[in-house]
Amino acid sequence: MKVITHDAALGADVYGLDLTKPLSGDVVDELRKLFHERGVVAIRGQNLTPLQQVAFGRYFGSPEEHFLSKFLVPGRPELLVVSNVIENGRQIGLIDAGNEWHTDLSYAERPTYLSMLYALEVPQADGKSLGDTQFVSTAAAYESLDEASKQKLKGKTAIHSYAARTRARAAANSARPMPSKEELDKVPDVEHPIVRHHPYTGRGCIFINKAYTTEIRGMAESESSAELEFLVSHISQPRHFFRHNWQPGDLLVWDNTQTQHLATHDYSADQRRRMHRVSLKGTVPYEQ
Repeated sequence: MKVITHDAALGADVYGLDLTKPLSGDVVDELRKLFHERGVVAIRGQNLTPLQQVAFGRYFGSPEEHFLSKFLVPGRPELLVVSNVIENGRQIGLIDAGNEWHTDLSYAERPTYLSMLYALEVPQADGKSLGDTQFVSTAAAYESLDEASKQKLKGKTAIHSYAARTRARAAANSARPMPSKEELDKVPDVEHPIVRHHPYTGRGCIFINKAYTTEIRGMAESESSAELEFLVSHISQPRHFFRHNWQPGDLLVWDNTQTQHLATHDYSADQRRRMHRVSLKGTVPYEQ
């Protein structure tokens, strides 16, 4: 296994692994350590079946089933399809996933731990891959706050709302089908600490995001909006930033505890993008 780290707050590439074969305990431990140290890790050059992708995820935790069941791989409820492909007049996957900075399932009681996105088809133009995924380190962002800002956040909580994001998508005429009432009932608003500690490393991480965080509890609306705007701007500074350029066969793993991500929609509807995501169950966020 060869590891190349990037000159950024996060990110690494792994070569020389064949994930169609069983992994030793030492390799699993090394990968988990790398996920926690680098936040975003691309395991390059894979050729995985859906069953093999799920099996790899189980080395690190329990896969979760996304509540939007219409976009799951048939027969594999642990696999969510992220795609702009339309077959027989039907969207086969989430067509506009990740168009705001966010953390996967921050609106859940137990937000996602690791996300594992596997590239089956990547849009291309002039020999270049399109549809990069951008990342920021929320751990580095917390550490770069001044002490007064850290003290201001201490003990504060914020509301995360999938319903609010759904209303925003509807207002923006999103191409994504709106969830049913039954689906929305599965994801009521939740309250999480603004600074969560990583359950493995203990690093403090800012846990708000532009897509799903609606308010800071105990603050007036104007003060809450200003503070959230400040934090979103602070987190997305270039010094906290990493960008992944996709290649077919990439399995990209990121740690949602300490990162946020944003999709780059720089390709057209006829440039096919198709990916499968396994998400592992996380812990209830806590602040030490």
